[in-house]
Amino acid sequence: MLRERYDVAYVTRETFRGPIVMDEYACILVGLEAWSRKTTLDTLEMQHEALMPIVRVWTKKAARDAKLAERLEVALRKARRP
Repeated sequence: MLRERYDVAYVTRETFRGPIVMDEYACILVGLEAWSRKTTLDTLEMQHEALMPIVRVWTKKAARDAKLAERLEVALRKARRP
């Protein structure tokens, strides 16, 4: 519970560059799939320490909201295009 509150606060504020939006999260996931986490986070100007809180928060958001999960799937397909 405490980690969840920390994650939400961290991702909402993300002191380095601002809140993470869905398209950016989709790019992060595609970067993880391609084993290019560092490059992806650098391109999006995100702190590397933010990765796990971002993944945990967005995973929970998608699990709780079917419509959001559908929109995320569309964003993932778009992000996977060459």
